[in-house]
Amino acid sequence: METIYAILLAILVILSSIYYFREFLIGLLHMSRHRREALPVQSDQVGNPVGTCGKKVLTVYFSWGGNTRKTAFRVHDLAGGDIAEIRVARTYPDDYKGTTNRAQEEKIQRQRPDLQPFAAVPADYDILLLGYPLWWGTVPMAVRTFLESHHLDGKVICPFATSGGGTMEDSVEDLRLSAPEADVQDGQMLNRLCHLKPWLKRNGLLL
Repeated sequence: METIYAILLAILVILSSIYYFREFLIGLLHMSRHRREALPVQSDQVGNPVGTCGKKVLTVYFSWGGNTRKTAFRVHDLAGGDIAEIRVARTYPDDYKGTTNRAQEEKIQRQRPDLQPFAAVPADYDILLLGYPLWWGTVPMAVRTFLESHHLDGKVICPFATSGGGTMEDSVEDLRLSAPEADVQDGQMLNRLCHLKPWLKRNGLLL
């Protein structure tokens, strides 16, 4: 009988662990190993800024493997407004290891990678929905370049992230350092899109 109880307890622990870490497990399953360019249907869309909430909304995102880009377009589909991508001037390597090595170097040296011209003027919007993958536990340095390159005083920034592991609290604090005069909200991990609508509703972006 004790053996049966031990087995049942072990199964319960395993199931509980899977439930608790399901966000990260899903992230790992979908994590990209190669850089993917945007598809034609995923091009920047600027010129229709009024979102579902009646305010001017911009979904802005950085993506290497395409996962965050895909999520950003799901966000845009629901929130409305415009959408534009943050692109680095010097493209990251096509392979995962090469990119993670460069990302680590940028983080350690606190670099701010140069960016390509951005398709929108962030100061023209009321709300920015900011998406990115977690790199080395925080926001990619290119996103910090973006924030520090634009006038964002008084803007509401709602961050969302995709990740194969870790939480996004540290990345949100780094966003606040780069945009100290903006109202940076607590972030939402969007490995699972079931969180998308509740997150938008909490921020008044979906009626």
